[in-house]
Amino acid sequence: ETVSACLCFTAHELLENSVIQDKLYEEILETHRSLEGKPLNYDVLMKLKYLDMVISESLRKWPPVLLTDRICSMDYALKDDDGSLIAEFKKDDNIFVPIIGIHRDPTYYPNPDKFDPERFSDENKNKIKPMSYL
Repeated sequence: ETVSACLCFTAHELLENSVIQDKLYEEILETHRSLEGKPLNYDVLMKLKYLDMVISESLRKWPPVLLTDRICSMDYALKDDDGSLIAEFKKDDNIFVPIIGIHRDPTYYPNPDKFDPERFSDENKNKIKPMSYL
């Protein structure tokens, strides 16, 4: 199951990275204190920025679905930035997208084997190339 896989890999990374674990714990503790006994709700959860960064990085490093597939709906020529042909697809072709291969490619993520939630900070997430985080 994808949710349990995400939670297990996130727990693993937090155990391996105590500084990240401590920073996340502080954010959660501070949020809990600010509630002053009120129940946790969706709006409060959405304000946990570091938690979102940790989960996003966990899903990048350990995608619970390793690949996805698509069926081409029309003939299409995929071209590089300079216009050179990379690949041609015909209508009804099956296309497999290797999510883990993209997420672990140093072209898109420098030092891809490092668990680094800061990749997804407000300052850094705009550096992630479009369509490279699936």
